[in-house]
Amino acid sequence: MNTPRSIAVVGVTVAALGLGVSGATAETPKRDAPRTVDVTGTARVFVGAYPDDDVRITFDAHATYKTWGPDATPASTRGKVRMTHHFTAQNATLWYEAKVDCAVAGGSVATVTAVITAAATPIKDWVGKRMAFTVLDNGRRDQVGNSSPHDDVPTCLGGTRKGAPAPFNLITHGDFKVRHNLPPIQ
Repeated sequence: MNTPRSIAVVGVTVAALGLGVSGATAETPKRDAPRTVDVTGTARVFVGAYPDDDVRITFDAHATYKTWGPDATPASTRGKVRMTHHFTAQNATLWYEAKVDCAVAGGSVATVTAVITAAATPIKDWVGKRMAFTVLDNGRRDQVGNSSPHDDVPTCLGGTRKGAPAPFNLITHGDFKVRHNLPPIQ
């Protein structure tokens, strides 16, 4: 029965479904619009091996693709990733910054690769090595995973079995945003 009340309930349900599924978006670009990926935000991360430590990651990663398909690489990238880890037991903080060289996404998941450009003195030998990150934008329950620094992680992880791990670390405070207009590759 199409009473005003039943129509209102259906309208509210449809609106709620449209708003609450995920924070990530995959927009449909205009025909010749560039394909873009943006991964942004700062969050405190729970790392199971260090439950009392304060681990924070900031993403400001952006990529633009002129063409999109298998093995596509961005035409341009900008931004950085910053990670700090305060070891509570030792009362010491390590940090690094890395220059983004790739960001790619599908659905609510993004992978970012970046080359470390600066680091705290105890880990200075990480400068020049590449890291890989996977971000799951799941509203306010985001997750992140990252590799250790490597010499042989290629840009965009192309042609390798090494890569970013599953995003198994939960965010305890903050938020990551994955925004892109990359269609699925068919």
